[in-house]
Amino acid sequence: MSDGSRASNNVNYLFPLAEKELRAFVHAVNELFGTEQARRSALDWIHEIEVMNWPAGEAIPNWREATVRASARLCSSSSISERHKFMKTQIDKERFGPWALITGASSGIGREFARQVAGSGIHVVLVARRENLLEDLGRELANDFHVRYRLVAADLSLRDSMEGLVERTKNLDIGLVVSNAGTGNPGEFLKIELQTLETLLRLNTLAHLQIAHFFGRKLAQRRQGGLLLVGAMGAETGVPCMANDGAAKAYVHSLGEGLHVELKPLGISVTVLAPGFTDTPVLAKFGFNPQTMLMKPMNADQCVAEGLRALQENRSMIIPGKMNRLMNAVIPASFKRNMTAKTLAKVLANSRSTVCRSC
Repeated sequence: MSDGSRASNNVNYLFPLAEKELRAFVHAVNELFGTEQARRSALDWIHEIEVMNWPAGEAIPNWREATVRASARLCSSSSISERHKFMKTQIDKERFGPWALITGASSGIGREFARQVAGSGIHVVLVARRENLLEDLGRELANDFHVRYRLVAADLSLRDSMEGLVERTKNLDIGLVVSNAGTGNPGEFLKIELQTLETLLRLNTLAHLQIAHFFGRKLAQRRQGGLLLVGAMGAETGVPCMANDGAAKAYVHSLGEGLHVELKPLGISVTVLAPGFTDTPVLAKFGFNPQTMLMKPMNADQCVAEGLRALQENRSMIIPGKMNRLMNAVIPASFKRNMTAKTLAKVLANSRSTVCRSC
């Protein structure tokens, strides 16, 4: 009997799943542990669901709740922790060099992209609003990896921002574009000013579109290169209290997956990176404390390494982190929306109370 069949039988014994749900569950479990360990680890994981945290004699909750609780526990378990167990990705300098352009490079995921790309010996164009941070990063990369750098201080939420970017890069042979610039604005949709929503929408959608279109043409002329678009895990299902931001990321996902097929014959690899919670300064902006979060956020270096590896393999999309992929595959969209709504509502309430106490 195959590993998948063994896992299927055991899951079916514990939870009366519909066939489609069962297949998704088993696929995710087997992907989590890999083919060699699929049988033992999948069955151990299922047993973990069956026995954890429920008093003796109490009936097991429905499979969805069980999966969520098991995943949350396993996410912080050292037995399958992925932290510090990966290598930073070296990408092909001939294929993706000699220059790479990275937006949103001043901090977080974008900054780590710059480090790992420069670590592959590729020169970097660093794009962000805060020029002082870009300058510090550029000097660091030049010192650590002996690459050249060029800075473009630009606010990509502005309508004419592409003009300066085009001018500053017109004489460079760019083989890799990482379109990472973007941000979010948690809050109740009707209480956020329309102008704010429109500004964020330009940054989170139109900037990706403009960059993909202009640099996509340049990559097509080279007949090789890569385009990596950064989205967000779960954006397609809707994000309460960040509805505008989630919808924008869903656009990025659709754009990237469409271009993955369309540009492949031109020698261009297109990948969408859809990270879950990642340990970057954005978490503090959203009101989260990585030390107290139920599911510990992923390290930015692991997130970026998986994204670059997926680009090298020309995969259309990658959700970094095996646990994130598992959670995304098996937790129903309605549950994720409700869970997100409760979490963000609590964070927003705490933020308001903090402001009131400081007045």
